Amino acid sequence: KNKTHMSSFVELLENQNELPKTIYESKNLLEDVTVIAVFDFGNNENNENDSNESVYLVFNKSNISAVNDGLIVVNGKEIKINKLIIEKGYFIHSLNREEVGNVEVGEKVELRRTEKDKIEYNRDEFPKFTKKKSLLSQFLTEDMFNELKDKVTEHNNTFAMLIHSGVLLENSSIGVYVGDIDSYKIYWPLLGKIISRYHNIDQVEDYEGLNDIKFHQDTCWEDVLNDDENLKEVLSFSFEDKSEEDLSVINSMIKTTRIRVARNLSDFRFPPDTTNENRKALESHLVENVFNKFSQVDSEHFSNSSYKSVIDYSQEELHQLANKKRIFQLEPDDFMSIADISNDWPVSRGVFHSEDWTKMVWVNEEDHLRVIAFDSIGGSHCLYRAFLDLCTLLNTFEKIKDDVKFAYCPSLGYLNSCPTNIGTGLRASVHIQLPHLAENYDLLSSICEKYSLQIRGSHGENTENIGGIFDISNKHRLGKSCLDYVISLSAGLKEIVLAELDLHNASS
Repeated sequence: KNKTHMSSFVELLENQNELPKTIYESKNLLEDVTVIAVFDFGNNENNENDSNESVYLVFNKSNISAVNDGLIVVNGKEIKINKLIIEKGYFIHSLNREEVGNVEVGEKVELRRTEKDKIEYNRDEFPKFTKKKSLLSQFLTEDMFNELKDKVTEHNNTFAMLIHSGVLLENSSIGVYVGDIDSYKIYWPLLGKIISRYHNIDQVEDYEGLNDIKFHQDTCWEDVLNDDENLKEVLSFSFEDKSEEDLSVINSMIKTTRIRVARNLSDFRFPPDTTNENRKALESHLVENVFNKFSQVDSEHFSNSSYKSVIDYSQEELHQLANKKRIFQLEPDDFMSIADISNDWPVSRGVFHSEDWTKMVWVNEEDHLRVIAFDSIGGSHCLYRAFLDLCTLLNTFEKIKDDVKFAYCPSLGYLNSCPTNIGTGLRASVHIQLPHLAENYDLLSSICEKYSLQIRGSHGENTENIGGIFDISNKHRLGKSCLDYVISLSAGLKEIVLAELDLHNASS
């Protein structure tokens, strides 16, 4: 809010020789935190922009999970907070000086989430869903619940942990987060049904039955890269019969292209079940044993690549990267928070990237890794360029596979925190401006259904389109190869573009 204040925070924090250690760490919804510093700029005569919000409380970062909406209780007074500022790994919140009164270092402050996040349930009783939106609510029966509720995986993941977010947040579309590889086996009676419905594959009733079926199709990334001309032909749009004016309209539609795959390492706990220490160990392993080898394996594409933790970026840098879609959301959503994925946010999260930021790896967000190719040029070759960059990244991972072993099942492919992301783990998406189809949504929806594509709003799932900009992507990730999914997206986009062009010309 005020750069003078923020620079003062950083200077003062960095000059502290010793700050209190973490006194509390919890996965519960109600938390107590300790104030480790209080800054009052209210008496600064040169501070013309300051209002009554001039007392700043600083909490040790490890004491709290991310809070997007909640209450902070100071001196017995409840004060609503919308978010906590994060700077240099510390949580900072500003309060009205007259309202809060005196606050001392070392004072206990209660931090509460909003009522919607404080709903609890009896984990021994079958949850009573008020609506049947999520796949969890549609498939979980009382008999299944009683069969699974007391089972535990080899890493002590319980059934309650699996369904926790879906029970508390009924607006979830899926309703489960998986804590380890073993969960897919132990809780298969539920997960198998969710996977079958979401990915549109045959139902396998018994987990052992997967030994006889191979839904996942592997890809040799080096073979794809060696067939560059064919790749360009099958992924590029061709509009040879269109006029210069029509081509200009077409080329202006696609704004950005992003293709990613989700991956988790088999030797580490998945994000919903990890600890702060485990997350830090994973980040260190990737920096010391994986990312530093990229330039050695592929100097052409990664000679000036680098990794940087989120807490080492300034707020200004983070917002610039977020606006350019080069970094994950700065504030975790409710689903990640309830599932404990955002604990100690954003410590031990970061981004590895090529010099031009077209090739990236996000670390410790919803999964251990999100391997991403990004194209901001647009035009008829956007999918080709992005997929080529993704293949380059994954081929490099393949060459150092002894140092990065992914969680994998021959039948189901790559295993991740959310069952929607298993298999290829691939989501290829474009941000495309379709003002006329926005007014003819049924037509857009029918084309996407034909090619098994998913429509999201301008800022992702559960958001509206702004200015007619949609996020269009493949829906399924299991059953076909990565290339097949991108080819389907390319074919669907071509039909979408032509439909938008027809509507545009008809309105002119």
